[in-house]
Amino acid sequence: MKWPFFMSREYWYLKDFESYKYALAALKKKDLDHIINFYIESCEDRTWIKGGGDEVMREVLSWLVSAYQDDLIQHDKAKAIALAIQSQYEALQRTIEKDIDFVIEGKEVPVSSFLFSAQSPFFRDIIRKTKTRQARKKIEMPKIKLRFFDYICEFVNTAHIEFLWREEPEYILNFIRQSQKLGMENMTAFASQVYKRYLTKENVIPHLQLAQKEYLKDLENECCQFVNEQNFGITASYREGEGLEVTLDHILDVGEVILNHLIKQITFLVCQKSVAKDTRLVQLIHSIPRLVSLDLSRTNGISPELIESFPALKQLNLAHCDWLDDETFQTIVDQSPGLIKLNLSHNTKLGFRAWGGLAALSNLIHLDVSYCDQMDDDDVDLMASSCPRLSELILRFTPLTDKGLISIGKQCHSLALLDLSDCHSLRGEGLIELGANAKTLQTLNLTNCRKIDPELLRLFHKAVPAAKVLGRD
Repeated sequence: MKWPFFMSREYWYLKDFESYKYALAALKKKDLDHIINFYIESCEDRTWIKGGGDEVMREVLSWLVSAYQDDLIQHDKAKAIALAIQSQYEALQRTIEKDIDFVIEGKEVPVSSFLFSAQSPFFRDIIRKTKTRQARKKIEMPKIKLRFFDYICEFVNTAHIEFLWREEPEYILNFIRQSQKLGMENMTAFASQVYKRYLTKENVIPHLQLAQKEYLKDLENECCQFVNEQNFGITASYREGEGLEVTLDHILDVGEVILNHLIKQITFLVCQKSVAKDTRLVQLIHSIPRLVSLDLSRTNGISPELIESFPALKQLNLAHCDWLDDETFQTIVDQSPGLIKLNLSHNTKLGFRAWGGLAALSNLIHLDVSYCDQMDDDDVDLMASSCPRLSELILRFTPLTDKGLISIGKQCHSLALLDLSDCHSLRGEGLIELGANAKTLQTLNLTNCRKIDPELLRLFHKAVPAAKVLGRD
């Protein structure tokens, strides 16, 4: 009896049986995850399937389908099984039962309820909820257009549609709409990728507007990707659940036209190189109604106009800004008092006025001052007293000593994360004060803090047992 030659060691016991019948009986006694993984692995061996393994695969799939119908298999596991089938559908199709009929515009079409149910919650719900007295379930599918159904079946079976690209653009666009209505996320993404071949510099903006208007997110992403591949000076990408991030390498005329169509969606703006020195940036920033975050890190300068007319933000990245000094920083802070997240790492020109100026940011909960090697313990004390509500503080590669850590422990009682990695002067005395006050601390990073006294660390653990300490064995 021959089994798939590449089987994992955990399935080698099956080779001891003289027939598939006895091997299947032994396999069925195992837990579902074991059986699922066996099936997925077996799908990879087309030669074995065609050489007689299809009978085994039919039986195992029947078990899994029944378990899925009884809610014993979660949807993500069913999707993994379906994906394995799709990868070898030609070899496996004889093992897949087409157990129900979809009625589409009056035409009855036999389909696999499992493959369709695993494709989207829409199909799973409608198949489960349909009641019928007939021996074979027939389900009316009013949301599916018959002119698209052959392609839908092809994708459900193979995760691919070979000749969709040959259709007219309007047909593919309507197919994207159909896919989205059916909740078929993978097919929507596939069709949107096919449609990208019809995008041009001249029509990408109308298509982007259409995608935004109809909430066709995958097509919108493809339009953004097309824009990114052109020499427009901008790149755009969506952060899941957060909005559109746009990076400006240059402010070009053609880029401005595109930006004007993206304005309402932008929440994150990243400026590169000399963009912050371009006076047009001020007007652009103030025209973005939903701007939450501005990243000026590594910019090589900033215009006086932007300094004097800085936007109100929630998040600001000023890392590696050689142009940033105390006076400029204070001007920025005064105009954006609602900041909750601030990155000042690698800014060695900042002094006591900047650390004291943090007091104006009453909502600040995340602060990164890594690599600010000019900070002494007095600076740390002033920073801590200015930001008592911090929940995340990052001090990597700073000359922090235990005196500064004591100041943090005394004044920052809401810390959830404290990163002290590569603070080589720490010995551990400050951990006692930290442990006495920072009861909400969840993560303490002490990577490369080699001088920490193990006994002092033990006392900290005792005071805050829930805190996870990184970088210590």
